[in-house]
Amino acid sequence: MDTTDRFHTYRVEIDGTAITLFIDGVKRLEAKDAYQKGRRYRNQICFGAASSGEVGEAVWKSLRARGGNGVGCNDFALRIKYAKAGE
Repeated sequence: MDTTDRFHTYRVEIDGTAITLFIDGVKRLEAKDAYQKGRRYRNQICFGAASSGEVGEAVWKSLRARGGNGVGCNDFALRIKYAKAGE
């Protein structure tokens, strides 16, 4: 699915160990027993360009989150403009 054409609405539902992903209201992925709660990184989900050490880009128009014991959102914005050769 090409998601670079416009902004889309993503919804991730975590119910116990099951994860369901909806894009624009359509269920696109359902993974039972995929989310294992552990001692490290527990109660976290990462998405967007900051979810790995690779190079990427994610542009967010808005973000809403709901959670049990509180929700935190960590992200940063960075823009780099390279000088032309010889400048």
